[in-house]
Amino acid sequence: MIQPAGLLEHARSLVGDGAGRPPDVALRRGVSAAYYALFHDLTDRAARHLIGSAPEKDRNRIRRTWTHGELSAASAMVVDRAKSLAAAPNAPLKKDAEAGGPLVDLAAADANLVEGLRLFVEMQAQRHRADYDHDALFDKAALLAACRDAAQGQKQLSDASDVSCEALFTLLTLRRGDFRDRQA
Repeated sequence: MIQPAGLLEHARSLVGDGAGRPPDVALRRGVSAAYYALFHDLTDRAARHLIGSAPEKDRNRIRRTWTHGELSAASAMVVDRAKSLAAAPNAPLKKDAEAGGPLVDLAAADANLVEGLRLFVEMQAQRHRADYDHDALFDKAALLAACRDAAQGQKQLSDASDVSCEALFTLLTLRRGDFRDRQA
């Protein structure tokens, strides 16, 4: 099974313990692994919400159905809603959030959840740079920051209220619409 803690430990190990700059591939893979630690933490929490009493094998099958884009879109929607509510407590929902109605507001009301999701969105952008941008440069500081952000994102998600997490995971479930197995 993919363990978020193991991915984060792997990312940290790619920093190296000696002086000097680790190889570019180690820095890139470390940034990517740190993101995946947070991604898999989020999918695990969502699957436990949806079918927590199911055997691990079945929860893992459900975890595999969510795409990175779906999680990122839902996360960005909640973060954006939190900003809107901070500026104007009675702000109407934007078009992309209307279908979620009060679930979006319940998720957006929790500062811990919002911060965890903000870090997730930022880390996904970093992971895309690390995995796809041939000209992007990374250093030890960037990898260490990615590891800190992943750990902080996991902590924020863990500290979020049950109500806000239930709202988010219900949104993810409703937006999924189709839970057929995906091929690797």
